[in-house]
Amino acid sequence: YVLCPTEQTETVISFGDDVVETRNVYKVCLQEALRGSNLITEGATGENAPDWRKCIGDGKCKRMLYDCLALELNQPRFAKNAYAQTMLRSINRLNSGSDSQTTKRS
Repeated sequence: YVLCPTEQTETVISFGDDVVETRNVYKVCLQEALRGSNLITEGATGENAPDWRKCIGDGKCKRMLYDCLALELNQPRFAKNAYAQTMLRSINRLNSGSDSQTTKRS
């Protein structure tokens, strides 16, 4: 992979592992969300784009995915993971725009 040089050289060097670690969490969360909203397809791995698109298109699945990611990526082991923190920021941005109470009632 190619990364643009930044002042934070340490981050760039460790970014490879950060990506792998974060993607693993993402895959698990996507699988759980697909299962939880009964969208699971045979052989859904959480790795291919159709799985993701199917989940994002479904309100319940999307909410479960974002909640799972927010919970997992907030753990201390991800505190220094630049990739996870970036993903967390965008999830928080997306989540703040919606009312989470609606899903808790169902």
